Amino acid sequence: MKRITSCMALVVLVAILITPSLHAAGQGPLSVEPSVVHAGQQRGILVRGPAVGNGARVAIAPGGPYIKRGLPAGGNIQAVALGPDHVFAAVDGLGIVSLDGSSGGPPAVVGRYRLSASITGILAEGDRLFASDRSGNLWIFDASQPESLLWLKTIRAGGGISGFDVQGDRLFLALGSRVRVLDIADLAHPLAMGDYAFDSPVTALLARGDLCFAGLGEDGVRVLDLGGPAPLAMAGGYNTSGFVKDLALLEGYLYVADGGTGLTVLDVRDVSDIRWAGSHNGLGDLRFIAVRGDRALGVNEESRLHLLDIGRRARPKIVSAYRMPDGAAGIGFRPGEALVAAGDRLHWIDFSQEAIPRIASNEVNLGGSRKVFLRDNLAYVANWFSGLQIWDVSMPRRPLLMSTFLTPGSPKGILVRGDYAYMGDDDWGLQIMDISDPLNVKAVGGLKLPGLAYTLELEGDLLYLADHGRGFRIIDVSDVTNPRLIGGVDTPGNTWGIDLVDNKVYLADDEAGLLIFDVTDPLHPRQTGQFKPGGAAEDVVVRGDKAYVAFFDDGLHILDLSQPGDPKPLAHFPTPGHCRSLEIQGRYLYLSNWKSGMQILDVENPARPVLVGQYDTQGAVWDVRVRDDIAYVMDWWGGFTLMDISDRASPRAIGTYQGRERLERMLIKGDYGFAAAGPGGMQVFDFKNPLYPVWIAAVELTGFAGDIDLQGDLAFVASGTSGLHIMDIREPYESRPIGRLETPGSARRVRVSGAIAVVEDDAAGLVIADIRDPAHPRLLGVHRERVNDYLVEGDRLFLAGKNASVDVVDISDPRSPRRIKRLPVEDEPVIIRGDRRRLFVAGKRGTVRIFNAAPGDLKEVSAIALREAVNDLAIRDGVLYATSAGSGLFEVDISRPREPVIKNFYPGSRRLTGVDVNGLHAFLAGEGVPRVIKLLPRMAWKRTEGPAMAATLPPDMPVGVYDVILIGADGSRERLPNGLTVRPPPPAKKKFTMADFQKILKAKQERVRSRSSDTGGSSAPR
Repeated sequence: MKRITSCMALVVLVAILITPSLHAAGQGPLSVEPSVVHAGQQRGILVRGPAVGNGARVAIAPGGPYIKRGLPAGGNIQAVALGPDHVFAAVDGLGIVSLDGSSGGPPAVVGRYRLSASITGILAEGDRLFASDRSGNLWIFDASQPESLLWLKTIRAGGGISGFDVQGDRLFLALGSRVRVLDIADLAHPLAMGDYAFDSPVTALLARGDLCFAGLGEDGVRVLDLGGPAPLAMAGGYNTSGFVKDLALLEGYLYVADGGTGLTVLDVRDVSDIRWAGSHNGLGDLRFIAVRGDRALGVNEESRLHLLDIGRRARPKIVSAYRMPDGAAGIGFRPGEALVAAGDRLHWIDFSQEAIPRIASNEVNLGGSRKVFLRDNLAYVANWFSGLQIWDVSMPRRPLLMSTFLTPGSPKGILVRGDYAYMGDDDWGLQIMDISDPLNVKAVGGLKLPGLAYTLELEGDLLYLADHGRGFRIIDVSDVTNPRLIGGVDTPGNTWGIDLVDNKVYLADDEAGLLIFDVTDPLHPRQTGQFKPGGAAEDVVVRGDKAYVAFFDDGLHILDLSQPGDPKPLAHFPTPGHCRSLEIQGRYLYLSNWKSGMQILDVENPARPVLVGQYDTQGAVWDVRVRDDIAYVMDWWGGFTLMDISDRASPRAIGTYQGRERLERMLIKGDYGFAAAGPGGMQVFDFKNPLYPVWIAAVELTGFAGDIDLQGDLAFVASGTSGLHIMDIREPYESRPIGRLETPGSARRVRVSGAIAVVEDDAAGLVIADIRDPAHPRLLGVHRERVNDYLVEGDRLFLAGKNASVDVVDISDPRSPRRIKRLPVEDEPVIIRGDRRRLFVAGKRGTVRIFNAAPGDLKEVSAIALREAVNDLAIRDGVLYATSAGSGLFEVDISRPREPVIKNFYPGSRRLTGVDVNGLHAFLAGEGVPRVIKLLPRMAWKRTEGPAMAATLPPDMPVGVYDVILIGADGSRERLPNGLTVRPPPPAKKKFTMADFQKILKAKQERVRSRSSDTGGSSAPR
């Protein structure tokens, strides 16, 4: 054993490490007075600091987590471990570094242990430190004195160590697909306690007591028990939906970083019967997970940190988030603080402030897919928001939306026969549509009903419909243009589901349970049976003499119908979520289990259903239909999803539509957004409630939809090798292509003005087209020049040239465009926006220049240094909005063009590519779904004595914490994280008047008289 210290090495190491993080600017002299205010009140605010003045400005940004301490490590950090008072980091070329992080101030390096081996994992357990290396060695140190680690033992595992954990004197090792347990009470002679081989490599390992939890990538989680009669025996398992990367355990619940499906929470209090307990699918590709109390910290593969409230395990909720500049190699987590090793730096991130202003959309509803009917290679979907949608599923890995037909109601059920689709359309009753041409659906008939039309069954010319709230209805549809109501029954519950077998109707009638009716005489149905165990029945499927009934809050009930008038319970299978519908194919039953996804049961023996597989989707599963080995999943919030179920124990999502492709650019018209989505054509979103967007429709296009422009009721999409597509968007739900222009090469961008569209083509340059007849656009001319960006205004083209200039081209004669002006600029222009009066040009280095664009008078008016590469610009009502990969969204006041002022910042994704603004909201593109930000009220700052900057806080400032940012005249920024807190308004104090006092006094006197009367005037004990 040896203990190593080196004063000289330590001095050199400290010199390397101790450099203040630029992100921790909040510890400087900048201050806000008052720092806490209440919403709903106008209140004066002062910002003080030595840098105030000399042209400095103040901006506001939503607050939250921030890097409060940080230091470079002198090499790439491979792993990190968080002890009670110290941090241990494995650094390439330096070995293991010990840091004292107990003071709350800048972390101090106190020691190191140089190792030539490359460390892959590190764990602090009590007074010992464990580290694995790439050669399959496990190093054990005495860490009771972190400033001088004492080497104790090196264990040669005989293979690569993919993970390890320690419980007391037991060491658990993951060696490829094996788990080995060693007794290390006597380090000189470690003893083998057990060895277990899996079929898949171990990707995560966690030990508690006698139990070892092993993550097996796509094969989920398995549990080994060291305390049984066998040395190391399988005790239980659960097949998760993603790829297990990390595990954390708290109070009998296992938190699984499940790769692309986010966080899965499992109840492991009984490891022989592990159950789904909750999930969160909106965290990206989750890599790390740590839990403390009622908070969890998750880090995804893009190094975005999410703090989650796990007080309600079934529905973990994002509290706050932070994006790291570099990839995370490891994390530590304690209340209010996270330690992240990223690249060559250690970062301490303050998560103590959870009052984040709620001004951004966190989730997008990817459609209200409710029910589906399969026929041939088409899927007919009843979509709550969009009506009837017809999908081509001939290629399950890439379903294509063929058409959308907007019905008047909110579709709840769908059935197809021949050339007609029959739809339960909620309060609009039955709707019948001609689907002989799937691209041109037509309404042919309908029938209003007393209740809400839900699911349906068809036998001959009679349609049986679950009329939610009013039982079921029998409708004659022999004439589809004139359906007739001929019978029905009002039931005591709210009918959700219906099945029809051998002249018997089976109803899932909510709290009335299962109801059975004989409809041999459809004019006079009569009830013959009921099953009412308690709970709310939502769907029913009958096979032979068995009924399978889904209860929303009580799982699956299987009934024996051998005596139809007296259904007998045969089996009950409780489920973790809420059952919404059933599908049976062969021996398997597929449960649509709402927020807990899809579950697959083997019901070959109906008396003993067995769970064989499950999949937790992005949203909430409402319906599943199965054909061959493909499951078609209606995933409310999550969209239309197809799964490979050839292995029932491990279903896998293979195809999806909504959110599949990145939105390259999105523009807003009224309450709707239209986005160019690469291979996904044009996607349409409903923004009536801007912070809760809903996907509603799409138009499939050939080529790559890389850009879009809007004019009137038309959308123009540059679609790569497919040229320019023109769409009619008067009815956004039923947007459709009406015209197309072929270009010589690949259409990359499009800009429209009046009767002219200019398409950037990678082979020809700028193609000028006449769009007066949008169904037949016509090529007029070509301007053969390569540009970074361009703008069309009337008969002028403004070009952001690759030669570091802004050019003006006259296109009044489109056959012979001619340059009339060239203005060189210092920063090569990459984005150009504007109107007939002014141009706004963003350069490569992040400077936005404002030009006077009057004819013949192109002059620079002013410039503002954003100091970050700009991806897009939008101008609305005297404000310039700029997106960047760094700060997100800038809001710049340009009401005085010669003095532009940054007013607000909004954090955003590094993938932001586009911005549009409508009213009080900004709409951002660049990811698979739109992001929406509610814009903050602007504050007018003025310099006062002090030096200080003063402003009045608007009464409509949202509740939450805000960063205060001082921007120097040169564009430099000083940030005070969470420097301003806006709290909810204090409860109003009720005014107490003399009349109130007299009323209370009178009431008291009456109570005294009443008691005297009841007791004969004497006081009696109670």
